[in-house]
Amino acid sequence: MAVVMVLHAEGPGEVGHSTYGIAPRESLLAEDLGPAHVLVQRVIQAHHNVPSAAIDFKEPLRTKTGAHAYGSALLQPRTLDTVLGA
Repeated sequence: MAVVMVLHAEGPGEVGHSTYGIAPRESLLAEDLGPAHVLVQRVIQAHHNVPSAAIDFKEPLRTKTGAHAYGSALLQPRTLDTVLGA
C-alpha cells in the first residue's frame, strides 16, 4: 500500500526548505518536509500501519500567478480549483 498526497500548508513556517526549485507534482525529499508533513506522516504510520517509505508527499500545483497557495487564499474556491487540479 502506498499513500501519495499534497499538503497545502497554512503559512511559510509550516513547510520545510523552499521548494520553488521543485516542479509541481514532483516528490519532495526528506529535507523538503516541514513540521506539518512530519506530523501527517506520523499519524498515517501510527493509525494505518503504512511505512514512511510508502508515504510520498508531492509538490503542490501553483496558483495562476505561479505562487504557492497558503493562508486565506486556500479559502477561495477559484484558488482551490487551480491548486487541486479541478
